[in-house]
Amino acid sequence: MMRGLRRKVCFMGISLSLLMAMVGCGGGGGGGATITPPNNNPVPSISGLSPASATVGAAAQTLTINGTNFLSTSTATYNDMAHTATFVSATELTIQLSATDQMTAGNYPVVVTNPAPGGGSSTAVNFTVNNPVPMISGLSPASAAAGAAAQTLTIDGTNFLSASTVTYNNMAHTATFVSATKLKIQLSATDQMTAGNYPVVVTNPAPGGGSSPAVNFVVSSTSSVSISISPTGTQPLYVKDALTGITATVSDGSGVNWTVNDVLNGSASVGTITVVSGNTVTYTAPTTIPGTNPVKITATSQENSSKSASLMVKITNLSNAPNAITVPGDQTIVTGVNLNISTSSPTLGLSDVGTCGPPYNAMGICSASVIVVPVSKATGSYTIWLLGQGLTSGAGLNVSVSGSDVPVSDVTVQTPFNGLTNLTFNISVSSAGQGVRNIVVTNSNGEIESFVGAIQIVP
Repeated sequence: MMRGLRRKVCFMGISLSLLMAMVGCGGGGGGGATITPPNNNPVPSISGLSPASATVGAAAQTLTINGTNFLSTSTATYNDMAHTATFVSATELTIQLSATDQMTAGNYPVVVTNPAPGGGSSTAVNFTVNNPVPMISGLSPASAAAGAAAQTLTIDGTNFLSASTVTYNNMAHTATFVSATKLKIQLSATDQMTAGNYPVVVTNPAPGGGSSPAVNFVVSSTSSVSISISPTGTQPLYVKDALTGITATVSDGSGVNWTVNDVLNGSASVGTITVVSGNTVTYTAPTTIPGTNPVKITATSQENSSKSASLMVKITNLSNAPNAITVPGDQTIVTGVNLNISTSSPTLGLSDVGTCGPPYNAMGICSASVIVVPVSKATGSYTIWLLGQGLTSGAGLNVSVSGSDVPVSDVTVQTPFNGLTNLTFNISVSSAGQGVRNIVVTNSNGEIESFVGAIQIVP
């Protein structure tokens, strides 16, 4: 009877485990069989991310996902986008984040999923892409006089965003985004009505972000600020030379900003400014004549940018002539100042400034280079040498220097070496005036050689 019941139950397809065990479905004459359900995959869990965040614009990098129940078949998403997961262990996976993944600030969910049977998705853990902290490097203009008209203030710096905000004197001002290094705001007349230092601050929004250190915009009083510069007028200067002792005086004693042709501190193409001390600087000429000549050196008050003074400097090209000789030190008599040297003989004077060799000019004198005599040293006599050949002493040999303040005396011809003749003469330079002096040599046969600009008397 029991055997018949088993057949009937099994034939009806009853699949209850207990009943199957009782009736022994599928078996022969022995005991009942046990059915084991399949094994399920676990649900993964994320305990942390490394790194946990990045700054906008970060380069591509590896993101490590720490947690439990990870499988070699686990998958991962970042910001709901599938990213290939590399299985390291049951507690560690890695994915690759591209620069695009980190281009925009925000919180981006990371999720790990294990496949069926069982399995499922972890709770999301956010990876944060932070905005950078902005920095201000300067303001343009940096100041204004009290009562100035409305104007645009340019803010230079780094890490600026289209979402950056700006405050001026702790008051919000609408920012115009120009680039990651430049913002602009509008200053009203009210903003500049009263003298004072007014902080400018740029702020980037969360996540991350933050505020820059404040940089002050200076509104100055208009009472007595004035500026002057010395020397005055248009100063001559030669390529590769320097003009020292340019001094700006400001009535309130504040500092100045120097420009050359409107370039702050100058440049290689227009000449450069070097601070000596305080408001005194040296200007060094460029190696070639600039496109705009003379150049304009301007000193502008740091307190009141509307107050400035300028000096014009005209640059003369000496690139095709020997370098100038500067009479040195406190010597009142400098002998052997060499205007030229022989190609085959040692230097006779203070500096090597050219060559003397065929072809000579009509009189047999090598072309003269320039001797520079500072006014501060123009208190005595200097012996000038002209190296040449075939010169003879006599009443017919005459040397003159333009300018009544530079008399010539003791004209002689020597033959110091290798048959070359050497014309020497003394000049007595006074400080009566600055400028160019020409040397003119006249021979007894009427030949005349003029050395234009051979002597320069400079500040």
